[in-house]
Amino acid sequence: MKRTSYFLCFLLVIVSAEFFLCQTVNPEIKVLVLTGVNVIPMHKEVLLKDKTVIIENGIIKTIGDNTKVKIPAGAQVIDAKGKYLLPGLFDMHAHFFYEQGNNVNTCEAELKVMLANGLTTVRIECGDSVYLDARKKVKEKTWLGPTLSVSSPQFVGNYPWPGKVFAKICKTPQQAEKAVRDCKKEGYDEIKITFMVKKDVYDAIIKTAKAEGIKVTGHVGPLVKLPAALKAKQQIEHMDEFIDMLLPDSTYNHGESVSDMNIWREKAWATVPALDETKIPALAKMVKDAGIYVTPTNYFFFSSFADSATKEQCMKKIDFDYIPPAILEERWEVRDHYWKKAPSADKRKKYIDIRKKIT
Repeated sequence: MKRTSYFLCFLLVIVSAEFFLCQTVNPEIKVLVLTGVNVIPMHKEVLLKDKTVIIENGIIKTIGDNTKVKIPAGAQVIDAKGKYLLPGLFDMHAHFFYEQGNNVNTCEAELKVMLANGLTTVRIECGDSVYLDARKKVKEKTWLGPTLSVSSPQFVGNYPWPGKVFAKICKTPQQAEKAVRDCKKEGYDEIKITFMVKKDVYDAIIKTAKAEGIKVTGHVGPLVKLPAALKAKQQIEHMDEFIDMLLPDSTYNHGESVSDMNIWREKAWATVPALDETKIPALAKMVKDAGIYVTPTNYFFFSSFADSATKEQCMKKIDFDYIPPAILEERWEVRDHYWKKAPSADKRKKYIDIRKKIT
């Protein structure tokens, strides 16, 4: 993704009922000035209080004391006293609700929720033409929203779920090659690999993506294994296969632990006590040497598979009311199915500790 340092990738955090900064800015004004704002720069642990910030043509030119900075003539001035300015946040792995429930398109509303939570850039990690349209509308300023990077539909060896298919089913290398080329032509930003992809199909995806000049990201399944993904320089979501590398040897439970879909399987959880944490430094070096990016998505795994929060505790979370009812009903069923046979508390604790240490 493009670096956005020095550009207006900042969000004014409103501690009141006011809305977004972007709604108050006149696009015809070339110079924007914020006065009295508290700046959180994030290059070190410091708060710059009561500053004047001058932004010219979308680029921050000056951050100085209110009493010393001269405001240019013709600038639009916003009184930001008592408010905070900080670098916009990136959500590196997000999905729209459209993929779930009755496939209702609520993307425009969801994009506003993202902005309200301080997100100025978001990676959407499952593709659809609806999402390409959302990206276009944000770029054209028809919709309010963060800058979007949209991955391809999921590349899968099989698609076991009913309903609308958000996937490219690739059972052969030839199918994979065509799918990569099609996704590049359709305008997706990256190729997203998910479930049950065979090694020869995986190799075809990597080779074709390299030829087409498009990045590959996603899951790493047991048919591929982490060393092959690192060699291919795939960006890895969820730290898939990382934990499996901590098994005593490659034959222990067929070399499979609690990565990817195996997190649902009792046999995989039985391997957790045997995981060798002394292997973590060597694993970290492997990843570093590969020069790839990793998106751990730890909160998802902890909250879904390891934290034993009650239904009542889940309902008290501040984002709970934003989940559409049709999707919520389905999520409760999935949650109940898992927690009826959940692994023991000591295994879940070790799982959390190991993921944190790897991160």
